[in-house]
Amino acid sequence: MKKLYLICNAHLDTIWQWPWEEGAAAGVATFRSAADLLGEFDYIFCHNEAMLYGYVEQYDPALFKRMQSLVNAGKWKIMGGWYLQPDVLLTSGESIVRQVLTGKKYFAEKFGAETKTAVNFDSFGHSRGLVQIIKKCGQENYIAVRPLHRELNMPSDYFIWRGYDGSEIKAFRSCSYKTFLGRAAEGIQKYIEDNADEEAAIKLWGVGNHGGGPSRKDLRDIAKLQEESEVEIVHSHPEEAFENIAFDSIWEKPLTTCMPGCYTSLMAVKQKYIALENSLFSAEKIASAARLAYPSFAYPESELNEACRCMMTVQFHDVLSGTCIRSGEENALRVMGRAFDALENAHAKAMYCLAEGLKKINPNEYCIAVFNYQPYKLQTDVVFEFCMEKNTDPAFMPVIKIYDAARRELPMQVIKEDSNVSIDCRKRIVFSCELEPLSLNRFDVSVELVPNAKKPFEQEFSVRTPYYTAEVDGQTGLLRSFCLHGKEYLQKEGFGLYVYGDNEDPWAMAPEQLTRVGEDPVPVSPARADGIFRHLRQVTVIEDGVIQKTVEALFAYGQSRFAIDYIFYKNRPYFDLKVKAFWQDRNKMLRLHIPLGEAGRFRGQQMFGQEELAADGSEQAAQRFVCVGEDTFSVLNRSSYGCSMENGVLKLSLLRGITYCAHPVDDMPVVYYDRYLDAADLGEREFHYRIGVWKNEELEREAQNFCNPPYALEMSPAGRNIPPQAGAHIELSNPNIVLEALKKKDGADAFVLRLMNNSENAAETVLYAGRASLRLSFGRFEVKTVVLEDGKLTESEHMLI
Repeated sequence: MKKLYLICNAHLDTIWQWPWEEGAAAGVATFRSAADLLGEFDYIFCHNEAMLYGYVEQYDPALFKRMQSLVNAGKWKIMGGWYLQPDVLLTSGESIVRQVLTGKKYFAEKFGAETKTAVNFDSFGHSRGLVQIIKKCGQENYIAVRPLHRELNMPSDYFIWRGYDGSEIKAFRSCSYKTFLGRAAEGIQKYIEDNADEEAAIKLWGVGNHGGGPSRKDLRDIAKLQEESEVEIVHSHPEEAFENIAFDSIWEKPLTTCMPGCYTSLMAVKQKYIALENSLFSAEKIASAARLAYPSFAYPESELNEACRCMMTVQFHDVLSGTCIRSGEENALRVMGRAFDALENAHAKAMYCLAEGLKKINPNEYCIAVFNYQPYKLQTDVVFEFCMEKNTDPAFMPVIKIYDAARRELPMQVIKEDSNVSIDCRKRIVFSCELEPLSLNRFDVSVELVPNAKKPFEQEFSVRTPYYTAEVDGQTGLLRSFCLHGKEYLQKEGFGLYVYGDNEDPWAMAPEQLTRVGEDPVPVSPARADGIFRHLRQVTVIEDGVIQKTVEALFAYGQSRFAIDYIFYKNRPYFDLKVKAFWQDRNKMLRLHIPLGEAGRFRGQQMFGQEELAADGSEQAAQRFVCVGEDTFSVLNRSSYGCSMENGVLKLSLLRGITYCAHPVDDMPVVYYDRYLDAADLGEREFHYRIGVWKNEELEREAQNFCNPPYALEMSPAGRNIPPQAGAHIELSNPNIVLEALKKKDGADAFVLRLMNNSENAAETVLYAGRASLRLSFGRFEVKTVVLEDGKLTESEHMLI
């Protein structure tokens, strides 16, 4: 080695073994120490994460001014430039764009700084979708630490990382992000010896985890090492280092796998986070539609920005991954609660604005307003609840009819409402309809009381539709058959729950857990009619009508109980599966098994792309869908991330009964059982999946429709009947190009549209916005950003707008 670039930093976990207040205090103390030492020694301090700088700005303004001066003097370098270091396997592509956008905007405003190198030292795996995001957000380089060398063998730690779409950036995988206090020079010397064959190299140093950064002893020892070493050792920063190191090898895979337990631990946070992503992007779409239709509408920018900050905060890699202490989980749930409050308010404002175009309710009827978040006409089933006039006479029952705008009666079905009040008043309806793109659709409901003729549901556990036949076994509660378009997809009875032996470790750090998480699976058994299932049958039909049939099956294992609902749609080529888990078994893992017998490709959605997943039983991460085989048997989900496949059996990971922040260290026990220790995720959890067969290019669209279904609300329009502004209509000619985001541009009366082709095949679409149109050609897995301003559509090369 001829030259070594030292990059001094202090990796800070704002929440991990400590609450955020302590993490913030550690950040302030670390920055103050680094600033003091910059006055004594000739070195460069580098740090990222706008959130930490924001803490200093708020809690120590004098120190913040010193830091600004040091940045201006070139002694302190802004690196990374994001809001914080998020989990970058479980987060969506659009949410990571917000991380970069928010961080870069902050550092530009406060420090006049622009960084070309993104960093995520401690994230437990890195999606390949990051490459396109980093490139189109104006950055060129990336530094990661995990997976470690023992977990992932690569030809070089200095490589060109190629994304799903073909984008390329320079990337460096470091062996560590820190050195031990007082032993930095020792660590640097060992690194030189271990990497002697490198012409030039990068070494990260500084005390991390709870902060610290450089120390006086370390700086003195390094100065001495610089004088004595035959290698040129220089204090530097990422941009300088990346410019002077050769990056020759190509890497076309994600940076995985490490710590695969993180895909499933702390499911309460993960499920709430999934809902928050969906809610934020949906609220932005409806608010944008309202502003385009009615320019006087006050776009709820503050509410949406607050929700976005909350979302980014919870993305922190020790929170969303499920590896923090219990107070970290509680903080995440509180933060997301604030976000949902803000989003509900923003959503309501937009709904009432759009309702300005609706006529008054017809006499003795109810008005249901339904918003379609998709930029194309949507054939779907809509679920809503409303209150009809109270019926206290059990001799009568309501006959409900629903009509579209042309006064055509639509197929509908009454299903169980959320309320359990016995009075016949609250009604839940599911109906089939067609919705106009990105707009509010009106439906009218009439109610007539007739003599009660309600009959118990026939206990027939099979269903035959125009698309498929399916049968639930009345004894086992498992799905005996699913035959779609004449092809049987189940190798044997499927959708059974299995409990695996597991341990306390939320990360799943043991070497054998890289091969598979959990061991010795045991199938759950049909439940007896006792305890929480008292008076219930093990398998029963709980809904049946023209729209859907629902079969419920009950199961038990140890102290845990489970209810599975098979929701068979009678006019759709798919069915839904809901799993309610009353989970009480610690050091165990719960999976759902689907025996397919397929030997084809196993793929899953990751940020702005699809990943080829290993079908060897090892734990994999996927977001809103997984698919198997060339027929693309698919599971859409809005509930979980972990999955695996082995010997033709697709397994969805639901829960782990781990202990909060139980970190294995050397040969010591993972935890000491000298008292009761809180176990994460005990209690009630619900999982929701959609099962079907779709073409590869349809999967992103179908996943969006499943995760962001149309929003329906009973309303009483004022009857002003104010038509929307001409030119407010937005539509895509190709429904397989998805609208990832539609939001108002910061600081301008313009709108940003993020469009994606989540397919390995090229595609085209025409984007219509009022009288304007723009033809767009997409490469494989390409994301495009378009700006709508003054009635014109313009494609942008960058995402950061």
